[in-house]
Amino acid sequence: MSITEIIYSLSEETLISILIFIGSIVIYVMRKFAFLNQQIEDYKSINNLGRQGLKDEILESNYIIRRIEDEIFEIQQNVENELVEHEIIGLEMAPKFEQLSRRIGDILDDQNDNIIDIDREIKSISTKISEISNISAYDPIISNLNERLFDLIRVLKDVDSKINEESNKVVLLNHEFSMIKQALGVE
Repeated sequence: MSITEIIYSLSEETLISILIFIGSIVIYVMRKFAFLNQQIEDYKSINNLGRQGLKDEILESNYIIRRIEDEIFEIQQNVENELVEHEIIGLEMAPKFEQLSRRIGDILDDQNDNIIDIDREIKSISTKISEISNISAYDPIISNLNERLFDLIRVLKDVDSKINEESNKVVLLNHEFSMIKQALGVE
């Protein structure tokens, strides 16, 4: 039997049922293709949006990177300028520091010489007082003079200790001055 004979042998209701069945299959397949085409279009749209978003993010990232590079360049320029200014200041101050250091050294030398002279004079006065007190310990004028000389010696010793304190302060200041010079890079 051939297909045409099978078709002629079928009843009208069977043929209608087969046609309805074939029609529903065709409609189902068409809807399925339409649904799949819609999904493909949605995916294409999402893909295009994703690509555009990615492009936008890349452009934004490039803009941010350029801004950061500009800021880094500006900071480098500022640091270099500040270092140059600092070095110029140090070079300008070097002669002044050297001159001040010489003055402090001269003052210290003068003070040391004065302290040595005062110490020598105090010893000389002390020796003379001892000689005078041995010669005439019983004379009231000399006794009074001895008391005054002892007072004078005490005052001179106080002055000597104050001069030593001031000298120590000057030495300490000179040391701090040297530290400042080293910190500025002048020395």
